[in-house]
Amino acid sequence: MKETGKLDEQTKKLMQRPRCGNPDIGILHAKRHSINDGRLRSSPSAKMNDPDSYVTYEKSWPTKHLKWYIEEYPKQQKQIKSHEDIRRIINQAFSDWEKHSGLTFEMVKTKEAANFKINFFSKEHDDGYPFDGQGTTLAHAFYPKKGDIHFDDDEYFTDDYTNKDEHYTLRLVAAHEIGHALGLSHSFEENSLMFPVYQQFDSNYSISNDDQEGIQSLYGKPDEKSRTTTSSTHVSDGLPIDNWCSGNFQTGCEGPDGDLYLFKDTHVWRYRARAKTGWDPQPKLIRERFPPLQDTTVTACVRSSTGYVYLFHKNDMWKVRTHWSIEGPHKVRGKNYPQSPRIALFHNNSIYLLQNDLVYSLNEFNYNRELGVHTITTILDSSPKESIHSGFTYDKRHYIFTRNHVYVYDSTDGKLLTGYPKPITNGWFACDTTLQAQKVRKQTIKEYSRNDERNNYYDRHRHHDHNRQYGRKRPFHHYPHEDHHQRQWND
Repeated sequence: MKETGKLDEQTKKLMQRPRCGNPDIGILHAKRHSINDGRLRSSPSAKMNDPDSYVTYEKSWPTKHLKWYIEEYPKQQKQIKSHEDIRRIINQAFSDWEKHSGLTFEMVKTKEAANFKINFFSKEHDDGYPFDGQGTTLAHAFYPKKGDIHFDDDEYFTDDYTNKDEHYTLRLVAAHEIGHALGLSHSFEENSLMFPVYQQFDSNYSISNDDQEGIQSLYGKPDEKSRTTTSSTHVSDGLPIDNWCSGNFQTGCEGPDGDLYLFKDTHVWRYRARAKTGWDPQPKLIRERFPPLQDTTVTACVRSSTGYVYLFHKNDMWKVRTHWSIEGPHKVRGKNYPQSPRIALFHNNSIYLLQNDLVYSLNEFNYNRELGVHTITTILDSSPKESIHSGFTYDKRHYIFTRNHVYVYDSTDGKLLTGYPKPITNGWFACDTTLQAQKVRKQTIKEYSRNDERNNYYDRHRHHDHNRQYGRKRPFHHYPHEDHHQRQWND
């Protein structure tokens, strides 16, 4: 807005918008950083209303792996009905920051283990900053190292991205508050997630360059996650790199994004087949990528022609939608259902579960209906001569792994492709890339090990607690409607 010195209509409209409860200015130890020339630096001359600068708090978290826990869920249950949906949305909000920083996040089972405690409260809630009911303050958060995040339970939070009056997209509000809890203050750049007034973005939004510069000044860039201080050739808490293409996994499937996901114990690996960039440098815990699956292994998974991905564990099934929303667990009670199916294939527009040389046809639209029982040759024109170890369907092909070989079948007619079986080490699409990436990764690990301290040059600029003058900590950021979340977040 232009500075006129008058309370004009534009100013009035801005003041009436929903916003964050944390103040915009007055943080005694805040640092503003100018990024006009694309370089990161602290700039004492940067103006407080400079649209090309971001602000960080005095403190940041001392670790880059942070944990969160939802203590009090919404009691009003207006639009978002289930606790699982709340967890999924909050996880998405943390992921918005994880994608663009050196941070990783984990949902934990107890508040004692959490850095961030998340609550939905109404009115007075014993932190000295009561909410005011519907229409003004949406949420507030506390700076590091307190990290509490509170949402006003009287507000109408939704899971959609439409611009409706008095409806606020929970993911956007949560991501903003998480930014404060990580050490970011309000930005004066209007397309910033940290802009103090609520703005409506669409579901494909990404945090702005201003937000990225701010979070990276505190916690580094995303590529720092893969750095390690040892020369080990093993992925942390997972399989050795050498085994990525050896078939030493429990199950796999195509994900909602078209990439390949392989599961082993409590971890999941991603192979970026669409982007042709190979394996992610490290696995994730299953509960991090699929939050509802707390401490659960995946014994089988499959993607159907509907785009839904189905994950199985014993007689529980989860449905992952195309935008990563997750339903479940649903109990599969259909007669003949095999407990803990080992492999799931999508063949000729139907889901088949494999166990002990038999296949079971599952109706994805009525999974309590009796399952048909067939021999494996019902869907494959020839059965592998060795015992089947694991398998999955990907890109209209069935990949069946034995101890030493891979068999690849057409997923429509079940015919074995010419030239198969082949040795696992060079017989399927991810393997050659893996072996090549392995050499690069080993060299990269050594270089990162030698240069880790030298490369850790990112400034830890921090925000001030603007309320230290009062002798107490204030929330890093309230979401008062009139000041933090603007109804037009322009993507």
